[in-house]
Amino acid sequence: MEFSAPDFCNGSLEFRYDGGEVMIYGTSDGLKRLARLCSELSNGRSEADTDHIHLEDYELLTARSLRGTIAVFRK
Repeated sequence: MEFSAPDFCNGSLEFRYDGGEVMIYGTSDGLKRLARLCSELSNGRSEADTDHIHLEDYELLTARSLRGTIAVFRK
């Protein structure tokens, strides 16, 4: 199967799943924003002030992207 490059016109991250593998494609800004969201979430200071975030709520994902949720579980 031929690789189809992500279209970052309306988003900066794209999640795909194929052959048992999760793939994350992103622009530099998109990956930095994802890292910042993960850091804030893990430190208890998320933009949503919760223990999880739905990435589709942050206008980050491309039109073709799978939806994504990131959650922190505290011990």
